[in-house]
Amino acid sequence: MAINDFKNIENINLNLDSTAQLVESKDLAIFKTAAKNTTDFGMSNNDVIEFRIYDISNNLLEQTGGKSVRYIHKNDMSKYLKSEIDSKTQEKIYDIDVEKLIRESGYENGEYKVAFNFLKNHLGTENSKQRVWIHEVSPSRTEIRVMPLLTNDAKQNEKITYRYNTFLNKGKELKNIIGLIKNTMDSLELSISNIVDNYFVSKHGQIWLNVVKRDFQFGNDNKYTNFKQKIFSDFKKSVNYQLEGKDFDITSPTYGKAPIQKLDVDEYFAKQQIDTILLNRLSEAIEFNSKSISQIKIPQSVTNESNKKEGSLVLQSLLNTNYQAKSNLTQTNKITINKPKPLAVGDAPVAKPVISTPNPVVPLPQPTPPSNRGGGGFTGEPIDESRFGGGLGREQRFNNDVLNQQMENIR
Repeated sequence: MAINDFKNIENINLNLDSTAQLVESKDLAIFKTAAKNTTDFGMSNNDVIEFRIYDISNNLLEQTGGKSVRYIHKNDMSKYLKSEIDSKTQEKIYDIDVEKLIRESGYENGEYKVAFNFLKNHLGTENSKQRVWIHEVSPSRTEIRVMPLLTNDAKQNEKITYRYNTFLNKGKELKNIIGLIKNTMDSLELSISNIVDNYFVSKHGQIWLNVVKRDFQFGNDNKYTNFKQKIFSDFKKSVNYQLEGKDFDITSPTYGKAPIQKLDVDEYFAKQQIDTILLNRLSEAIEFNSKSISQIKIPQSVTNESNKKEGSLVLQSLLNTNYQAKSNLTQTNKITINKPKPLAVGDAPVAKPVISTPNPVVPLPQPTPPSNRGGGGFTGEPIDESRFGGGLGREQRFNNDVLNQQMENIR
């Protein structure tokens, strides 16, 4: 890119602007442009610095290795980037070792112009296999449609498709929503009594619950209350174990002890994915603590009545959390990597990832093949939690439908 390609180059030359624009001011509304002061740029694997060097005539110079742009990622940023807090404004100031970068680019003494872009890769990277391209610009020039560039590399296709669908679902980095996840769990404690009651009623019927409370171990309300508090405690503990990278299978002999693949705090998670994790862990806690109830001999008439009950959406309505990001993009289409025919790199125009934020912004898991636990991807099809943290297949045993409705009213 020639330095003259910046749309506000005249203002830059006159020292009126210090931030370059790659698009016309009138077109900036197409992109997500909200920016915040940041105190942790460079702490995420998604943060990257673009470096370009120009001669005095504004010609882009080739750097060592034949590259026109150098990308500096998290592991190398400390070599070039230092930060400090301004004592007056309390803003974070970044100092860049420009001389070191110029020398490493293959140049010595002289006059040069340099350009830096501080980016967060929400979608796509400089990797030729991790790109998106502009599929369509609306006639009003207020909307764009971007699509992931699919190649013959299945693993890379899974990764870019995961990011694409998670971005459309307004995903955020896990590190920025862990606190809200824990707040959500705490808020569930206030409703756990009704959640468990409604779960049992929806799954077995009110008559069944009345018989169990009367004839089984819940001879008084305190015992039943303690039973429900035990469910909440197990639920919260298993979620925390999962976030900490410990065995979160409540039925496992190594529960809370054996290490597992930890969720990647730099990966983007959408609300739907977090909801699924919470639903799974709560389902498992209820079923685990209910095993002893299933051993009681229930009268046949009650069993017959219970069999007539159909699972209702009981839990999802209680999980109306607010940890998702907002986006001005109107595109909602998701794609799956197993439906479209993979495109060769040259089959479609490749655009620079257009979703990267051009200024520093306040910043679970890399896609892997399905497994019982660990990182993974979301392809826009019904969520398989085994791809990002453990066992939707296991959870489906638990009649998950009976827990879905109660999660919306929690706040």
